[in-house]
Amino acid sequence: MNVSLRPMLLSAIMIVFLALPVSPGLAEPSRKVLLVHSYHPEYPWVAEITRGVEQAFSGGTVELKIMYMDTKRHTDDAWKIAAGEKARAEIDSWQPEVVITADDNAQIFVTQFYRDKKPFVV
Repeated sequence: MNVSLRPMLLSAIMIVFLALPVSPGLAEPSRKVLLVHSYHPEYPWVAEITRGVEQAFSGGTVELKIMYMDTKRHTDDAWKIAAGEKARAEIDSWQPEVVITADDNAQIFVTQFYRDKKPFVV
């Protein structure tokens, strides 16, 4: 990821997260956030995005889960569709408040299914 884009990404994530409603009566609400990467964790830009998201949520009460669709090494459509289905199944079962999708295939095979629905997907 371009280093100049990193502060904008972190700011956007924090704004989205802070906009979530807080349940009354909870001293420190725990939030679930799912980060869905299009690619594999060994790619430098993927690792940098992950570090940035982890840094943005460090010290808080966020439960962060990370998924890797690995669609750069597996480029066939069947893999991409199956990886998107797996990510959507995780969203539906784990029910995070926010899902962050990183890169094109996560946007194509995950984000489009949650337009105007919960959870909030960016």
